Amino acid sequence: MLARRIDAAADLGVPTPGRVAAVSVLAAAMVAACAGTPGVQLRPACCPNRVVEVLPGASPARHRTVGSMLLCLTAAGRATITRVTAMDPIGHVEVVRFAVRPNPLIATPHADMLGSDFGSLADGGFSTNATVDQACGDDKHGYGSELGLELAVPAGANAVAHGWRIDYQADGDAGSTTFPLTVVLCSTPDADAPACHTLENPGRARLIVG
Repeated sequence: MLARRIDAAADLGVPTPGRVAAVSVLAAAMVAACAGTPGVQLRPACCPNRVVEVLPGASPARHRTVGSMLLCLTAAGRATITRVTAMDPIGHVEVVRFAVRPNPLIATPHADMLGSDFGSLADGGFSTNATVDQACGDDKHGYGSELGLELAVPAGANAVAHGWRIDYQADGDAGSTTFPLTVVLCSTPDADAPACHTLENPGRARLIVG
């Protein structure tokens, strides 16, 4: 799947719901990395992603998938993801399915992470596994597991998620963390359609996947 990176629209300096939401998501991610339940905790394996994924052509019957979100554990153990929900959404973003797998860049030579595509998580090489068992900083396992999401929007609707809340169970304790990747889902076939374009956050790089 070929993707191209374009400069974001000029930042006019006017506060918008998208900008406020993006700031709140980044703050939540910083808190989640340092706090949470005692014992083993799940957290992002790397830095906040300053990219907006713009995914056109979404519908209830035509799902979009997104991945390349690496998660890891603060100590040796296991954490099972129980729920993933959109943060600060505009419109309705349905998380149809979620799953994790070992970082394919490490697990399989010449493999790729999911990135973004049409179809199901199974089409992208995911099973139904939702358990992370890689500790942060373990370079033998690529510093974590890749989280994949299968997403949909109502017919004719456009929506945006300003990050993802990830609930999990680890060693009998419930916890949650966040991953600050903004995803715009558009029912229009063209990502530059006004109804789709206005959902983006100014000041971020823009990644369009057809």
